Amino acid sequence: MKSKLLKMLGVALTAGTTAVAQQPASKDPGSELQEVVITGYRTVTTSSALKGNVDARDVPLTVSGYSDEFIKDIEVEDVDELYNYMTGVQRSGPTGYDISIRGFSSGGADRNSILIDGMPGLTVRFGSPPTVNTERVEVVKGPASVLYGQAQPGGFVNIITRKPSWTPSYSVGARMEGFNGADANMGDTFGWTVNADATGAISDSVAYLLVAELSERPGFVNKSFDDSTFISPALTIKAGENTEVLIALEYRKEDVALYNGLVAFNNDINNVADLKTRYQEPDDIQPEMGYSGNVTIDHSFANGWNWRTAIRGVYHEDSAIGLENQAFRSATVLRRRVRDQFNIREYYFLDSNLSKDFESGAVTHHLLLGVNGGKETSDFERRNFNQVCNAADINILKPVYTGLPATCRTPVLDTWRYTSNDSKGIYLQDRVDIGERWKIVGALRWESFDITQEDRRRILANQTVSDEAITSMFGLIYQPSESWSIYASHATSFKAPATGAVSASGTPITEPEEGSQIEGGVKATLLEGRLNFTASIFDIEKENVVQAAGAGVSVLSGGEQSKGYEFEFDMHPVPNWNIIGGFSSINAEVARDRTVGLIGQRLRNAPETQASLYTRYTLEGGPLNGVGLTFGISHVSERFGTLPIVGTRLVLPSYTVVDAGLHYERDTWKAGLVFKNLLDEKYYESAITNIQITPGSPRSVVLSLEKKF
Repeated sequence: MKSKLLKMLGVALTAGTTAVAQQPASKDPGSELQEVVITGYRTVTTSSALKGNVDARDVPLTVSGYSDEFIKDIEVEDVDELYNYMTGVQRSGPTGYDISIRGFSSGGADRNSILIDGMPGLTVRFGSPPTVNTERVEVVKGPASVLYGQAQPGGFVNIITRKPSWTPSYSVGARMEGFNGADANMGDTFGWTVNADATGAISDSVAYLLVAELSERPGFVNKSFDDSTFISPALTIKAGENTEVLIALEYRKEDVALYNGLVAFNNDINNVADLKTRYQEPDDIQPEMGYSGNVTIDHSFANGWNWRTAIRGVYHEDSAIGLENQAFRSATVLRRRVRDQFNIREYYFLDSNLSKDFESGAVTHHLLLGVNGGKETSDFERRNFNQVCNAADINILKPVYTGLPATCRTPVLDTWRYTSNDSKGIYLQDRVDIGERWKIVGALRWESFDITQEDRRRILANQTVSDEAITSMFGLIYQPSESWSIYASHATSFKAPATGAVSASGTPITEPEEGSQIEGGVKATLLEGRLNFTASIFDIEKENVVQAAGAGVSVLSGGEQSKGYEFEFDMHPVPNWNIIGGFSSINAEVARDRTVGLIGQRLRNAPETQASLYTRYTLEGGPLNGVGLTFGISHVSERFGTLPIVGTRLVLPSYTVVDAGLHYERDTWKAGLVFKNLLDEKYYESAITNIQITPGSPRSVVLSLEKKF
């Protein structure tokens, strides 16, 4: 473990110090090379969609940015808690990578579903990324492979982290939370979080940032726990008049209770036990730990070219030790299997590009040329995988914890899979301004990938998959005035096939999944900038979907489609009143399949409609000066919790969650009292199968306090 960390630190420090050594001393720290404009809850410019600081109205795609102010007002500690207020976004499983955007779900193998500063690789897999070091969160809808590589066609989430400031600033914060809904007891579920940060200039050419957080959160599920440690130091180095180097490190450790969720016999949600029920033993655990190192170099040449290179390395390990949900023995008895698995994941990626703005007659070009790629490896060892431990059965409605039965303690070795995924790509993008009214965006990418899988216990056959793909994006924008932007676009995506998928003849399936989207919409800024909205309509198609055909055989039989419309807005009727909201109507279904009965069925964890509204009004004057009142409501329609099948599927009911809070700010103090799920709505957030159902959180009370120096 230590060697991995040293290797990562070596890469970061070598790249950073090399860049510093090659540049003259800084004369003036100046400001950051890229600045994103934030107004209240939303950002009106984006750095994610087109890899540059671009006004959102100049992007021919739907892109949403959520500011740090919004994140703090709704009192969330993890990014996935924002999804209820993100239009067209839904959590689709228990890990940080499990997210559904426009009906298409990603998983642990979709490294580009959630990015950190535009680069793949989370430090931990099961827990969602924390918000303590988050400056803002951007969501880009639609295929993004042309700039980022392999990805699902629905879109991605990009977490923009905080950067060092040249102005000294320090803060400490504390947060307490307890649940008093779904029969949960405030005393038993009480959790706390403390955090601190410091930033400022070390010298005229070096600024630092240090963010740390420690928490213990038992949650509302019986016998559950979540103890977390997060530390992130960063340095900004002005290595010359036109060069800036950012070095950022992160350490995160999570000791979490192993939890597989609830179960629904016969695919009937009415058969689910109490929301607090846990079928794992009290000491069953799922610990994980990760390190990451980032280096970003920005340099402006005298001839107008700008060069940016970003390097990210991640080392992550996790375990699952305990008894897992396996199958139904009967309507009241759940079979459990023994698992002791140790996983290691490593990511090493680089993105380097050159950009330049230049004019050609009445046409202005914004050219971007880049290369990116890297290596992703996974090492999964099943040290104990006992699936026939009948003595581990447990009652579904009234579980009794007895520990690991003696007859199940002899380890049963299973697979030990080592997988390596190497990828490299070249991309070219040009944003063209034609006069004052028309804009064109065109981009093209070539990428190749090589995937190898080896089973070190030789239970599975080794496999190698190699291929290449070309993806593209084209958009046309018409702006009749400075307030309006009308656009249309077409974009494509691809994703490598799942490792281990073989046809009936035993040959690996090598064809990558391919996606394409047609989107049209309108963006507007009205009421002297106090109202921004985006309305869009889209049609996404996904081909080469691999379907399991039984007996370890897979077939390329699937085609999926998602079409619908979205509406998002943020508004500031008066300076002390913020409103943000959105609505989506999405029909995501099986379009083609070898089994005719599956055609037309909705995809898993893909609600037809979602709606949300959140607002804050801050009182001015009088004894209540500085008091902010917040209110939020989010609605998700019913959706399926299991894959399309011929027969009865698990249906997750629709739900509506209401949040409300009080905030107070005065001088350098900030306090908040927030009631989440105020009406104690009983709901289910997502499901992987009918034995892996994630319940939504019941009513909770959050008290927070922050002091700045």
